[in-house]
Amino acid sequence: MTVPGERPEGDARPARRAPVWVIVGAAVVAVLLTGGVLVGGFLLLRDAGDSHASQPGERDVSVFFCSRTSSNAACKGQDVTESQRQEVTRRAKGMKQVRRVEYESKQEAYERFKKVFKDRKDMLQSVSPGDLPDSLRLRVTGTEGAEAVKAALTGVAGVDSVVVQPLATRT
Repeated sequence: MTVPGERPEGDARPARRAPVWVIVGAAVVAVLLTGGVLVGGFLLLRDAGDSHASQPGERDVSVFFCSRTSSNAACKGQDVTESQRQEVTRRAKGMKQVRRVEYESKQEAYERFKKVFKDRKDMLQSVSPGDLPDSLRLRVTGTEGAEAVKAALTGVAGVDSVVVQPLATRT
């Protein structure tokens, strides 16, 4: 006897998936890919034209502020406020591991994005200045220092995400 929802014994057919879950899964993958492209682009942007070469043992950390397009629920679909930005900057400057703090506005991020992706018209057409968040670019002592800074600034009001930049081999 077969119970509703169970397949008969010996039935080798794969279980059916509800169409709604397939659509939800595809939407999640699309959002993650889009976010990955933007964050990956920012990682490239971060090093493009960097006038301050890192010293051995230093790491770069990017603190991306909340924007209306942030996927982080804590941002509540709003841009970071000036007081939140100032508080995050004050905290970063007060950390012993932080050697340098630079602010990059949305417009500056967009200008850098245009330079990095000048040969990619598809990328340029899909991004506008408001799509890129403003950020702090930090130079931090060592990997442990970078992780400590990330832990201290993640979850602070106005912060969308904190990214420790991968170690790049410099030639």
